Amino acid sequence: MVRPIGMKIYKDRNGNPIERKKCSIDGCGSVRHFSKGKREDGSTYDIELSTCCQHRKDGKTFRCNEPDKRREQAWRAQGIHFSFQEYQRLFAFQNGRCAICGKLWQNCDRVLEVEHCHKTGNVRGLVCRQCNAMIGHLERVTTLDDLKSFLEENVYRKYPFLNDIKKRRKSL
Repeated sequence: MVRPIGMKIYKDRNGNPIERKKCSIDGCGSVRHFSKGKREDGSTYDIELSTCCQHRKDGKTFRCNEPDKRREQAWRAQGIHFSFQEYQRLFAFQNGRCAICGKLWQNCDRVLEVEHCHKTGNVRGLVCRQCNAMIGHLERVTTLDDLKSFLEENVYRKYPFLNDIKKRRKSL
């Protein structure tokens, strides 16, 4: 069995590799979806379903393949209870701009992300990817008050040896 680089090898109940088959829905052509099965000892194995991840047995598509529903599922998985309609209302209220830097969503590399408190799950607003990453990093490392006091602090008073470096730079 030849497989592309990085493609996972699925194994059946006995540990034998399973060759990927096509979806049973006419005209689909996608590979079948796998689900996890559990043995009595608690270990898992792969179960090949008869259809791909986009189809049910009766041939209808899953609702979860609608982009709005996928977003809502991703938010729920992160602990954010937020609907796509609420996202659209907040997006319109913010005029399509990041709540922090004010950049228009067209100038961002992705859609605006839902910024939320990880402890409570409360939504704070829609932000661009860079601002969301910055907030996430700051929340893990320190508080905003600590950061503000550091930035406002006179480092030359706190670290006197930096005065020598400052003088050397001026003389160059």
